[in-house]
Amino acid sequence: SGFNINARSPVGAQGLMQLMPATAQRFNVSNAYDPQQNIFGGARYLSWLLKRFNGNTQLAIAAYNAGEGRIQNAITANRAKGKATDFFSLNLPRQTMEYVPRLMALADVIKNAKKYGIDLPKVPNRPSVRLIDTKGQIDLRTAAEQANMSLPALKKLNPGFNRNATSPQGPNHLLVPINVADELELALADMSPQKRMRSDS
Repeated sequence: SGFNINARSPVGAQGLMQLMPATAQRFNVSNAYDPQQNIFGGARYLSWLLKRFNGNTQLAIAAYNAGEGRIQNAITANRAKGKATDFFSLNLPRQTMEYVPRLMALADVIKNAKKYGIDLPKVPNRPSVRLIDTKGQIDLRTAAEQANMSLPALKKLNPGFNRNATSPQGPNHLLVPINVADELELALADMSPQKRMRSDS
């Protein structure tokens, strides 16, 4: 996805973790463009794949890319011919055969940056955003005003909402900068229903 929250592949994979609709449904992701749902759903799927392929990271990553059925079929085909069943021995799509080594190389570079003479930027190990409970449906423009931020900035953090309001059915949460989270959560909790929504939402 290239960290593009709104990414959609030509075959229909959606969001940060590029989940196919059927996979998203299997792992309880009701809105693929909700960053938190997408990331947690992708993590659950990868964890499931690791168990499915007996902890083999390369096969799990390959299955994430090509689908577990395709990987299992390739393993079964090799086994029937008496061939090895490790990732590099399988007959898989070119994209997958390139995807896994690239991801492994990237992980190695990040882990051993100094060895490769790369100066990675230091990112503080602390959250910059927090998920707050809106206590019901809220107009995003009202929430943005209460948080003293622009509507586009709030929508960028919450791309799962394709209207100017959260869904009346929920989920009743918003991702906001951590420095405004406590105050905004309190303000929304005490806000009357009349002020929460606008007539043109």
